[in-house]
Amino acid sequence: KYMDLISISKHNFFTQKKIFYLVLQILNINKLEFFSDYLNKKLADELDLEKVFLISSSNDVKKFGGEKFNHQTLNNIFNNHNGLIMDAVDDKCKLFGEAQNKIYSNAIFSIDYEIFNCPSLLIFGSSGKVFIGNKGTELINFLCLVINAKIKQLNLNGKKT
Repeated sequence: KYMDLISISKHNFFTQKKIFYLVLQILNINKLEFFSDYLNKKLADELDLEKVFLISSSNDVKKFGGEKFNHQTLNNIFNNHNGLIMDAVDDKCKLFGEAQNKIYSNAIFSIDYEIFNCPSLLIFGSSGKVFIGNKGTELINFLCLVINAKIKQLNLNGKKT
């Protein structure tokens, strides 16, 4: 039991270290195109996931490399209070498009409604059971809140120009 506790502690430490490193990288991004590239290409690799992306029923999500999606489907999943859902993937919603059959579990975070003035989601997809069992909920929620704040900042900066 002692060795299990040490193993779990090491895993938790390295996971926290990775998330905090990613948060610092995100906070240092000041240009929309760099953020879009980081969110849609590098973040999934850093987290060892199949896919990380934004979806919204607004066309404005495309500026962030996101995908436009059916409003009603998003509205059924969306939570107004930055809700986080971590579970096995729901094949009915088809959130992952062509990658749907590769995804086993997902984390779905509701970003602030006022960013795109409609329901919008930040989605993480894994081929493993990463998001089942509510392990690391606080860390993934923290990362999502940072990403949400960065999207809001970059979106506001883009509207000023």
